[in-house]
Amino acid sequence: RSIIKNNMMVFSVRERRWIWDDKIDLQISEGVAELLTKKLRLLPSDTIVALQVMSCFGYSINLTIISLLDLGQFVTDMTKALDLALTEGIIEKAGQTSYAFSHDMLLEQTYNLISANERKQLHKEIAMSLIQDPEITQEITFLAADQINACRDILAPVERAKFASLNLSAGKCAMRLSNYEQARAYFEAAIALLHTNHWAKQYALSLELYELSVQVSFMDGKISIDTVSTRLNEILSNATSFDDALN
Repeated sequence: RSIIKNNMMVFSVRERRWIWDDKIDLQISEGVAELLTKKLRLLPSDTIVALQVMSCFGYSINLTIISLLDLGQFVTDMTKALDLALTEGIIEKAGQTSYAFSHDMLLEQTYNLISANERKQLHKEIAMSLIQDPEITQEITFLAADQINACRDILAPVERAKFASLNLSAGKCAMRLSNYEQARAYFEAAIALLHTNHWAKQYALSLELYELSVQVSFMDGKISIDTVSTRLNEILSNATSFDDALN
C-alpha cells in the first residue's frame, strides 16, 4: 500500500497492469549491477581477463572479432571464458553473434580492473592480433586503429610508422562513409605518430596525411582555422615540387 501511496507503482489503464516508476527501475538496475560487480571479482582469472579484453572494445564484441584474437599469453580460450561470464549474468547475448555487458557499470568496473600500464599493452596486443588477418576488412581497420590510438605512447619508432599508415587507411575508409569527423580524427592520430623528422623520412605519407587533414576539415564543417593554417604552412614549407605544393 505504501508503494502505491508514494507513487512508486502506478496502474496503467492502457497496459492494464501495475508498473514501476522509471526512477525505481533505474535504482533496481543499479543495485543489481553493484551485486554483479562484486561477483565479477570472484570469477576465475581467465574469465576476468577475457572480460577485460572485451572491455577494451567497449560495450560489446562479436564472435568474428573474438576469432581473430590471438591472445594466448593473456587468456587460453576467450569464448569459453566469456560463456562462464554469461552464465553469471555479467554479460548477455546481443543477437546470435555478439556478447554485451549487461550494465554500463560492469563495463566501467571491468576496464578499471586493468592497471594503466597493462591497459596500454593489452590495447597494443589486441591491435597486433587484428592486423594479422591477410584480408583486413573495413571494420577491422577501424577497430585496430582505435586500439592502437589508445596506447600510441608505448610504441617503438618502427611501430609508430606502421600504425600511422593504419590510421591513414582508417581515415580513408571513414571518408568513403562520409564520416568526415571520424576521418579527421584518424588523420590527426596518424600525424601524431609520424617521426619527428617526418618530412625527410616519411615525405609521401606526411604529404598525404596533411592534405587529407585539411580536406576533411572543410568537409565536416568544423574547421579549426589554426589547425588548417598550420597544416597548409607545413605543406608549403616542405613540398619538394610545385605540384605537391599546388595540391
